[in-house]
Amino acid sequence: EDRYIAQEQDIELYISETQNISLPLNGVPENAGIRITVQLVSDPQHAINVLPKFMLISRALSLSLDFDPKTPGGLTMMHLSMVLTQGLQPKDVVLLLLPGFEVGNLSLAPSLFPSEEANFEATVLQGQGVTLTSLQSFASGERIHVRYHGPVQVIIPQSGILDSQHFPSVRVQTALGHVPWTVVENTSLVGSLVNASIHLSTTERSGILEVALRFGTLMPLSPADSIVIRFPPALQLTSDNLNFSSLPNKFEDPLQNLTE
Repeated sequence: EDRYIAQEQDIELYISETQNISLPLNGVPENAGIRITVQLVSDPQHAINVLPKFMLISRALSLSLDFDPKTPGGLTMMHLSMVLTQGLQPKDVVLLLLPGFEVGNLSLAPSLFPSEEANFEATVLQGQGVTLTSLQSFASGERIHVRYHGPVQVIIPQSGILDSQHFPSVRVQTALGHVPWTVVENTSLVGSLVNASIHLSTTERSGILEVALRFGTLMPLSPADSIVIRFPPALQLTSDNLNFSSLPNKFEDPLQNLTE
């Protein structure tokens, strides 16, 4: 510094990105040993060590998100699980961003957990996701299974969840620090069908008929994958054995995966 600084005057120092300083992989935990050393020209023999107060920068580990039910375009409940390198206190906030999902307020939205069992209160995050406010304390490194309660409805994208484009992200905000946006890479995939139709060989009542199902898949099908067909109760099965036939398909283009 080339000018005089009076005592008790606040000093702000900025270190640019050009210095190539990066955060540790596990963030900046509490009591990380960060210190500032002040060397005075008037007294070069004595250095002043300052332990600064700083915002904790933590990390979210082992993130996973599951849905129940897994229906494209349908209302669902979420099962979020994570481990944080910092603790959570009541009123700390977990933000869950849900790209492509429909999120809204609904006074009668179903809750997976009753209020007395919930450990988070859920509210809508500007229609883009869900704000989860902690109702209890969690220790650093503790596995957190989110049990939320609140008037929030979440609808899975009509096209399903097939790749990282629709993977949610999590951010944690606390009084002491935060966890930056982290993608929930272990998100359950939800497949989807397109151009679905059904054709009956006869419309006569009580007649034996052939049922032709035609649909496309928005995801590739591999050997050993299964297709489950549930017939409505009105269609009575006269035998435990059904005869199936299908057209050969290579399933190279997901939009052309037509199966009968």
